[in-house]
This record gives sequence, C-alpha cells and structure tokens, in this order.
Amino acid sequence: MKTLPIPLEILSKIFILCVYGEGRDYATVHPNEAPLLFTRVCREWRTVALSLPQLWEILDLKLDLPKDSTRFRSLVSTVQNWLANRKSLPVSVIVSIQDTRADRVEELLTVVCNHSRQWRYFNIVLHPSVVVPSALSGSADSLPLLATCIIRGNMTMNNSHVLLRALRSAPRLRSLTMEWVDSLQDWILPSPLLEYFSLDLGDLHQDPCSLHQVFPGISQCRNLATLVFSGPSDPDTHMVSLSPHVELPQLNDLELHVATQEHLEIFLRSFSLPRLEYTYTEVNVQHMGLQDISLPATLLASASYFSSSLHTLNLNFIRFSDITLVQILQNLPNLVSVGLFLMVFNTHAIDALTHRFSSEGILVSGQNTKLSDVHLCFDDFTHLLPPYEPFGATFYNRLVNMVESRWRLPINAVDTNGNDIVRLRLFDLDDSDMRFMEEEGPEAFSKFRGFLDEGLIHRDFA
Repeated sequence: MKTLPIPLEILSKIFILCVYGEGRDYATVHPNEAPLLFTRVCREWRTVALSLPQLWEILDLKLDLPKDSTRFRSLVSTVQNWLANRKSLPVSVIVSIQDTRADRVEELLTVVCNHSRQWRYFNIVLHPSVVVPSALSGSADSLPLLATCIIRGNMTMNNSHVLLRALRSAPRLRSLTMEWVDSLQDWILPSPLLEYFSLDLGDLHQDPCSLHQVFPGISQCRNLATLVFSGPSDPDTHMVSLSPHVELPQLNDLELHVATQEHLEIFLRSFSLPRLEYTYTEVNVQHMGLQDISLPATLLASASYFSSSLHTLNLNFIRFSDITLVQILQNLPNLVSVGLFLMVFNTHAIDALTHRFSSEGILVSGQNTKLSDVHLCFDDFTHLLPPYEPFGATFYNRLVNMVESRWRLPINAVDTNGNDIVRLRLFDLDDSDMRFMEEEGPEAFSKFRGFLDEGLIHRDFA
C-alpha cells in the first residue's frame, strides 16, 4: 500500500508540539533530542525543521562542556546554527555552565553574544571561580528587546562596567536579577521601567556599605512592584541608610534576607512603601542574638506606611518583645496571612489574637479580624532563643483556645462596626511543635485534631 506524505503544515505542528508541548518551555541542545533530532532523520524533516524558527526560540545551555576539543568545536557550531535558525526573531538564552575553563566559556559565550540584539530573556549562571567573560560585556552593546536578565556569577568591575552600560540601553528591561561580589563603584539601576529587581550582595566585601550605592537611581523606578534583597552576609558590615528615605509607590512584594537586625532596621528606615501587600523578612539565624534596640520602633513606623495595604506578613528569626509583636499586628488590620518562625509568641500574643464575642455575636475583644492563615514555628532553634515561658499544657491549651475562637465563629459574627469576622482557614504548626503539643498538652492536641477533622487546614510550616 502506498504511503502518503504528511502535509508540511501538519508536520510543522507536530514538530512544534514535540518541542514545546505538554508545558515544556525549553529545548535541549542534544543531537538525539528535538529539535536537533529532526534535522538528522531525513532530508524532508531537516528542511521543515530548519524552516521553522519557532523550534529554535529557546537556547538552553545547561550542560557540561565537552573535554574533547573536537566535540567542543561541534558544540560551538551547533549553537551558531541554532541561533541562525531563529532568523531575526527574539530568542531566550539560558546558560548554566559549571566548567572552570574560562577560555572555553568565553568562546561559547562570544557566539551567544553575537546575537544579543535578539535577546528577549537572558539567564546566565557560571561557576564561582569563573569571572564573567569579557564577551558578555564586550558583545552585548545593544539590547533592544531584552525584557528579563538574570546574572549569577563572579562579577568584577573589569567586566561589569560595559555590561551594566548595555543594560541601561535596554529600553524594554522589566526584570533584573543580579549577584555581586566586588565593588559597587559606578553601579546604577539600569532602567526606570523595572518592575522586578533582585539583588544578592551576600559575598560583597565593602565596608561601609551604603544603600545609596546599593540602590542608586531606585527613586526613579516608579513601576517597581517586587524587590528581593539579600544583604552582605558579614554581620560586622556597617550599612548606611538612605537619607532622606525613598518612596516606592507601586511596590507590593518585598523579600529581605539580612545578616542582623541592625541591617534590617537600616533597610526599613530607608524606604516608604505605601502599597506593600506581601513581605518576607529573614535575619540570619546565626546572628539573631544580635538585637537592635531601634528595630521595634522602626517596624512600627514602617507598618504605619502600609497599614491598610499589607495582607501577608512573614517574620523569621527576629528578636523583639511580645508587646512589640502585638502592636505590629494591631497596626495591620487587613492582614490575611501571618507567618512567625522562631519569634516570641507567648500567652500575651495569644490573648490578643483570641476572639471573644457577646451573646449577639458581636466582637468584644480580639484583633486582626481578617486573618485567615496562621503559620507558627517555635522550637527548631530553642538553644538560640529560649522560650519566654514553658511550652507546657497551659500554653498549648490557650493556643488551641485561640484557634477555636477563630475557627468556631458565632453565626453572623461581626465587629462593632458591623463588618464580618473572617473565619480561620489554615493553622500551621511546625511538626516538631505538634509533637511537643501531643506530649505536653495531650488534651489541647486532641482538641486541635478535632478542628482538622472539621475541615481546618494544617500543613507543615516548612
């Protein structure tokens, strides 16, 4: 029986689905996998594959460079052809190479950088011992289409100047992620149109470290919606705040990882965030004993800026009093979710969050009436933060009573203004704390398990 050829239109669709179907968002540079495999089956398939620039949209170089020189030359040629097959259309480039041979990394990246005008997405991760090759800065002199850039590697001032200048010439840049291990001299945020910015200064050795140098030009980033900042890991680094503080009017998502409470206080004092909705804040657990007397007042002042907007608060390894915690939560009336990891959470905080109602279902006492999700962890590092009171039966009974007051609400429960009280949806207690409750407060544990049977959600905090 004669076999009819597959129409080119159908064959093209099959090829595209083979590469990017079922949620796949990458195409590997391997001769035995699509799309390169299509070029090796027969002449017709090769012609179709090379005529479809859609197949070559993403260049994913997550690989180990060949040790053999001939195979390396073949890889370089493959990358050249791959980018040529994309024609002049935008391309997404992912480079993750842990090879320490800088000369070969440089040669391969030179090929990639020759197409920098087509980059729409660029993500590079190199071995820490390899300095970002000069090809990356020397060739990337124009980035008209670049929207997202991620750079993780050994940036030095020798190669970063030209690269950062190129980023400032990227008119469509909206998302930038960078690690930095050298000087901040002459660094400036590249685009006032940034919407996402992540900066990791973990290995930066510069003292003092001024936030004016860390975030130069950030006051011009009026569209910035997400900021992720990892400060210097050295607790002895002297950080200098922004003065006057800078308002970021559109920022709604803030993630902070800092070495000490002092670093946290300095950062918070530097910014006004009137629309902040979500924040995750973490102090290095090894330095959590280094308290800062100014932090409570700064936290309270910061909370006043985003009092009406913040709905998710996560605090990790931060030491301050239970009174401060209650005040902070009280200043955030629209809070929907709170996570407290190794924080002071005692009966004073429990009482403040326990709802009490009149016989008519009107709230008599209890704060944060919109809170639906609570995540708590007490015990993982008790050698660093001794409990303020014994975690015995009394503590767990009061904790579970607080949960009950928010889970088993009266019918039509309202506050004194007639606003509905939100029912607790999720209460996470770390697994180790659950075991302690079972041992120290078996009655409380049994009661809590009853809430879970009724539908209250519990997941391990981690």
